[in-house]
Amino acid sequence: HVDDPRNLRRKLEAALAPPQAQAAFIAGLAEVVADEGMLRQALLPMVVTSQVQGLVGCMGHGAH
Repeated sequence: HVDDPRNLRRKLEAALAPPQAQAAFIAGLAEVVADEGMLRQALLPMVVTSQVQGLVGCMGHGAH
C-alpha cells in the first residue's frame, strides 16, 4: 500500500533525476515486464490507503 502517492512521486523524481539512474531503471523495468505475468501485475492500479481515497472523494464532490 502507498500511504502518500505525492510523497512517493517526489522521491521517485529525485531518484530518477540523473540520466544514469533513468537508464538503469528502464533496463530493469524491461527485464521485469518481459514476463507476461509480471507485465499484467505491473499494469494493475495502485492501491492507496483509505485516508487518501477519502480525501480524493471529498475533493471530487465540489467539482459538479
